[in-house]
Amino acid sequence: MQDGIGNGTTIVGLVARRQAGKNTFCKIAKLVYGEENVHVISTSEVLGRSLDYWRVPRTKENLQRHRVLLANTFGGDIILHKVEAELMENIGKKRLIILLCVLHSTTFALIKEYKGTLIEITAEDEVRWKRATKNGEGGITLEQFKANEEKETEQQTPIFMDQANKHIPNNGTIKQFETEARKVFASLQVKQN
Repeated sequence: MQDGIGNGTTIVGLVARRQAGKNTFCKIAKLVYGEENVHVISTSEVLGRSLDYWRVPRTKENLQRHRVLLANTFGGDIILHKVEAELMENIGKKRLIILLCVLHSTTFALIKEYKGTLIEITAEDEVRWKRATKNGEGGITLEQFKANEEKETEQQTPIFMDQANKHIPNNGTIKQFETEARKVFASLQVKQN
């Protein structure tokens, strides 16, 4: 569904656990609508650019610690200001804007304010863990993987998953996930070329 602002831009937020398929969803969106019509806003990328500036490695732990440090030092909505500015820069210019990861109430409120759609992507723990080990997190046990999800930056994720408008399971193949993602895209009625 297109947003209520009437500018031809559809806004979606993705809520999912780590390695559930958020980045794959974004890649599929760019295939469907063309890269020039999709803009992805990633809070991890916003934090990563800050870490790059200080020449601190972009590890999952550093991103989590940096998010907590900024929120505790400058207020919980500090990252939201950058995300909203990037959102505003692209409304009316892009057909689809994806907020890659909704982890906090401030980002959730932003999606609601701009009449966006919250999409939940789910995958079983063991499936996500296998993806994580395949994607460079080798040496981590399933128990360690699950423990990482108890960190402060991940604690609100289940709350937002319960409030999602759309749901996409991702326990199978990429082709199966793409089929499900395309169903969601069709229901969003994003303006086509």
